[in-house]
Amino acid sequence: MPAGHTNYAACYATGLLVARRALEIVGLSDAISGVEDVTGEEFHVEEEDNERRPFKCILDVGLIRTISGSRVFAMLKGAVDGGLHVPHSVSKFPGYKEPEEKGADYEYDAAAHLERIMGNHVQEYMEMLQEEDPERYKVAFSAFIENDIEPDGLEDMYKECHSKIRENPTFEKKAASGITNKRTGNTITTSNGSSYTRAVKRSCAQRKDRVKQKLATALAKMGGVVAEEEDEEEEE
Repeated sequence: MPAGHTNYAACYATGLLVARRALEIVGLSDAISGVEDVTGEEFHVEEEDNERRPFKCILDVGLIRTISGSRVFAMLKGAVDGGLHVPHSVSKFPGYKEPEEKGADYEYDAAAHLERIMGNHVQEYMEMLQEEDPERYKVAFSAFIENDIEPDGLEDMYKECHSKIRENPTFEKKAASGITNKRTGNTITTSNGSSYTRAVKRSCAQRKDRVKQKLATALAKMGGVVAEEEDEEEEE
């Protein structure tokens, strides 16, 4: 996925990657496959018939506002479809509709959720900008243009991403760049010969002393101004 790393579809793919990588680490990737063909339907891995117990996780959203359709729930859906047991309901997913009467069953449109997972909302926005504001389209989707990604190719891109995640979710550490830094005092010298001075945070005592110096300088200036005014009055 060369572009569009912050939308709902990308967050779903991130959750899927987390799930497949986690299950591979604990040795459950072969026993638990999750949802191999994304449908958007409600899915709970603990309800499936598996030889081993699923790997249970608890969703911690931190300070993120838990509004319906939030991207954090896209990651949740990706992790659940990937095979992790995360207790949840569909009430925060796109396509969910509250029951009109108390005690009635809720409605959940899995197709609407699937459209978000596949980036259809991004596709529609791209097509709209292409027609109505081409210049803004070039700025907003420059990364897509650089990688020759057209609006009608988004769904295929995300499907390919999902298949590649399932094919090989293993983290591959990048080779060392060979750049080493040498520090002399506050000066950092890199292996390619360039250097820069690292800013050092002042201590509490240093900050207080700096305030005293500024006050003394300000008082000295005020004293000089007062003295000049008094000399002018004496001359008059």
